[in-house]
Amino acid sequence: MDANRPTALVIDDNKDSQLIFKTILEGIGFDVIGQQDPIQGLATLRTQTFNLLILDLSMPKLSGNSILRQIRPSEQHKDMVVIVVTAHAHMALGDEIDVAADYTMLKPISATDFARFVTKIVAKHAGISNKEP
Repeated sequence: MDANRPTALVIDDNKDSQLIFKTILEGIGFDVIGQQDPIQGLATLRTQTFNLLILDLSMPKLSGNSILRQIRPSEQHKDMVVIVVTAHAHMALGDEIDVAADYTMLKPISATDFARFVTKIVAKHAGISNKEP
């Protein structure tokens, strides 16, 4: 990974969704790691720091919500921007998600809307585009 580029981790068990997120993020300048297995995604978060996390809430073995509960208290991830994505609107509601995630998007997400949204987030969170080496 290039130390001058912002980094993102995409954890989504849907291979097609993960590929779409990864492709869009790379297209707007991110170095991206994709993980289909949420347990591997959590292991990656334990060893690496990212500027942005795209996290599906509904996954087998380990939910996105469980991952959030484990990483949010960590000093390592205090500056990481978290976007949770879900096809289930009822999962995106609730105090726990509101506190742990910075943004929520409901699937299906258009590629254009996602790219525009992340571009706005980068502008809002200066630390994403100016990662410390």
